[in-house]
Amino acid sequence: MRDVKENKRIFWVGLMLAAVGALAFVFLFSGTDFQVKAFQFNVDMVFTDWGKTEIFIPPIGKISAATHKTPLKLVITLQNIDIEVLKNMLSDPITKQEVINLFIDEIYKCVKLIFYRSLFFAALGGSFAMLLLKNKNIYVYLKGAAVGILTAAFLLLGTYYTYDAKSFLKPEYQGILRAAPWMVRLAEESLAKVDKLEKQMEIIASNFYDMFEKIEDIQPLSSEDSSTVRVLHVSDIHNNPAAYRFIKKIVADFDVSFIVDTGDITDFGTSLETALVEEVGTLGIPYVFVAGNHDSPQIIETMSSLENVILLNGGGSVVRGIPVAGIADPSSKGGDILFSEDDQVEQEISKLKELFEKEGFRPTIIAAHRPNIIREFVGYAPVLLCGHSHSFSIDNEGGSVIINAGTSGAAGIRNLQTSKEIPYTVVLLHFERDEDNNWILRAADLLTINNISGVFTMTRKIINQ
Repeated sequence: MRDVKENKRIFWVGLMLAAVGALAFVFLFSGTDFQVKAFQFNVDMVFTDWGKTEIFIPPIGKISAATHKTPLKLVITLQNIDIEVLKNMLSDPITKQEVINLFIDEIYKCVKLIFYRSLFFAALGGSFAMLLLKNKNIYVYLKGAAVGILTAAFLLLGTYYTYDAKSFLKPEYQGILRAAPWMVRLAEESLAKVDKLEKQMEIIASNFYDMFEKIEDIQPLSSEDSSTVRVLHVSDIHNNPAAYRFIKKIVADFDVSFIVDTGDITDFGTSLETALVEEVGTLGIPYVFVAGNHDSPQIIETMSSLENVILLNGGGSVVRGIPVAGIADPSSKGGDILFSEDDQVEQEISKLKELFEKEGFRPTIIAAHRPNIIREFVGYAPVLLCGHSHSFSIDNEGGSVIINAGTSGAAGIRNLQTSKEIPYTVVLLHFERDEDNNWILRAADLLTINNISGVFTMTRKIINQ
């Protein structure tokens, strides 16, 4: 009788050990990588937050939802993006249905791989656990493997049959994504607009050109023997690809000498955004850039790799004969979109002023992202350029003209969140030399497009310096 009880005890202990060993091995070793085009993911299973699926997109946060009934959490992590493949995808776009089918095929393959890997490691874990019984009978280890396989199969099949992908219609957000739930639908909504918008911008830019020809016939900016240099001021593109098409047309049709961008060319400064930033390299003229608070060291590095980009951060450069100085937003150095401490801002401002006072650099243009920073340089240059507020303005103060270009990307993805129309704005600056051979700003032309409606306006302000 005692032997029967002992055998039963050993049986149940062995069963529990095999199940625990199987689960331990599954959670330790069943992580799987899979790739969809340019995107590489890792899928793992853990014993926390039972019944949840979590999608981790470093560094901007997590999206999670209660998707199934079994005691495990699925963790999907974006590990890497192949930029070259991504650029090829952007240059050779595929339809929405093709994207969906591609992801379904790859996920199906991944699920099969996870299932078989999990069964293998469950069998291994169940057998390994039998070592604790110190039994040399081979059948004990085979039974442990069988129990392990059954345990893992029950868990995985339970997850499969109770899984509800519709749970992601009401997800939870963490990190930066917490403030941006619109990102789940962002691609579908924005891509639907971009193609239409880009075509409209070509027509609109051409109409602008015709309008300018008529206006300049009526009110010429300069005498025939002087040379006008046109500088295009853009700001706050915020990843909007339609903005680049518009900028290209302005550059080509108005003989722009160079561009000054006062920052926030991206939204989060991640590697996902570098492919769009590289569009700057196709503009064909010098592109002076000062980083904004939404940019990051990674974006700055990408910009520095482009041949036509001139990065300014506490320094100056002479571009097509015009001296330009600039200061990057201190927040861009750490990749945090929140503003830096006041002492960091003061250090950057002092660094640029030292260039003027000690080294004798005399700029015609000073550029910074935030209006409160650029106003620290009133009187140091005749023209001060900024952005950040997404609202155009032009003021005269202390011998300086302060110009805010607004948002050349119509606030980017934020435009999808608001019912209020945010226009695309750029400013075309007309410079001439005066009698003393100094550069002076003669006029500033605000070009505005009211988004998808295609309504545009042009406002010229004659500057008396």
